[in-house]
Amino acid sequence: MFQMQNGQTPATPEFSAFAARMQRLGETFTVRDVMVQLPDMVHVPIGDLERAAALVETERFSVVPESEDDKTVPRVYCTVHPANGDRVITKERETTIADYIPDATPLAEAFLLFDEREWYLTLHANQVAGLITYWEFNRHEFRVQLYTMLSLVEGLSRDILARDGCGVLNDSGIHLLD
Repeated sequence: MFQMQNGQTPATPEFSAFAARMQRLGETFTVRDVMVQLPDMVHVPIGDLERAAALVETERFSVVPESEDDKTVPRVYCTVHPANGDRVITKERETTIADYIPDATPLAEAFLLFDEREWYLTLHANQVAGLITYWEFNRHEFRVQLYTMLSLVEGLSRDILARDGCGVLNDSGIHLLD
């Protein structure tokens, strides 16, 4: 079982308060905050492979949505990025339920979804709301928010370590105690 140096366990009020703060930080931002909104989402008409290939070549899209009505995305062009080459379209396919996540998904959970793929379409009230790609997490605005959150986490961690007596008293590490 995890235990702080001074014997506190996760059941103590101090640890619970820290865990609650960490959870709130992870749930503060949602996919909606970083996704490409539907009106701004670039797509091609269904079957327009030439235009999709041009977007992949110039913009390096990880997926090219296909739509006829600007409201639904029945098909997509999937891409890969070989280690020694440019991103290319691998196939055209219908979208499935596995391609969608709610736009209210907390970013802390969304990070885990990108272990095996680079994109998801998002839903709001059972309608397509936008597109989230792995690369949206690297946009400037999101990075500023992320670094701010990390700074807060670092400060909270430092305070807890100092209160718990985990400071190093010699030159072998960070001196947290005065």
